[in-house]
Amino acid sequence: MVEAGSTSVTCPTKKLNSGYEMPVIGFGTFLFNEGVKETVKSAILNHGYRHIDTAAIYGNEKDVGEAINEAIAEGVPRAELFITTKLWQTGKSDVAKALAESLERLNLEYVDLYLIHGMLPDLDLVSGEIKSPPLHEVWKQLDA
Repeated sequence: MVEAGSTSVTCPTKKLNSGYEMPVIGFGTFLFNEGVKETVKSAILNHGYRHIDTAAIYGNEKDVGEAINEAIAEGVPRAELFITTKLWQTGKSDVAKALAESLERLNLEYVDLYLIHGMLPDLDLVSGEIKSPPLHEVWKQLDA
C-alpha cells in the first residue's frame, strides 16, 4: 500500500519535450462510470497511480475530479499527479471553451495533458460537405 502523500511512488516516467515527466503507467477511466470516484481515489491512495486518464466524452470527469481532489485533500500533492483529458468532436470550434468546461467538471486549475480525441471530420452525409474546422486549425487553438 502506498501512503497518502507519499513521494516514494516509483512508477517509471518518460520525459516529455516540454521537460515534464509523465508517469508511463496510467489509470484509464473509459467505459467506467459506476463507482469510478471510489476506484480512482483508491488507485491514487492505495495503489500508487499518479497518471489518471479521462475524457469529456466518457461522461465521468466530474466523478474523476472529485476523486482526484479527495486524494489531494488526503495528502497527495497535486504536483505528483499527472492528469490527462481529451477534446471531443463537439469542442473543435472552441478549444479554450471545451478545456474550460473540462476543468470545471474536474474542479482543477489545470490538466497536465490535453489531447485531441477522435477527430473525425463532421461530414454532411447528403452533400459531402465537411462542416467542422480543419484539424490544423484545431491544432493551432491547442497550441495557443
